[in-house]
Amino acid sequence: MASTTSHAAWRRSGVSGNCAYWSMTISDAGLGMAQLDMNMTLWDVAWTNCLQGFGTGIIFVPATMIAFSSLPNRDFAEASAVFHKLRNMGSSIFISISVTLMVTSTAANYAGFTEFGCLSGPVADTNSIT
Repeated sequence: MASTTSHAAWRRSGVSGNCAYWSMTISDAGLGMAQLDMNMTLWDVAWTNCLQGFGTGIIFVPATMIAFSSLPNRDFAEASAVFHKLRNMGSSIFISISVTLMVTSTAANYAGFTEFGCLSGPVADTNSIT
């Protein structure tokens, strides 16, 4: 009976609407970060990071409510452990993939820059090469 009551309370609270709103907010921040280039300002970085950090913090409570809304009270401890373990594993995998892509793209960009000449000295005159 407790799970039915909590599920009804979850529906009345409008959690699903809040969850969708904050998911879109995080997506907007991510799209803003994808548009950053070498000419970015401190404000460009600050507003996207603040929006994403705030949205991520807000989204976990509704996501937890949705995940646990149909569980009986006796299963909360195990469900909480599994939920947080999967969330942390997903975060770790995402961080690993992101760092790998960043290192790979940095090496590729450096190789592209070196095609134009030495980065630490004067640029070579390519017309004089025979």
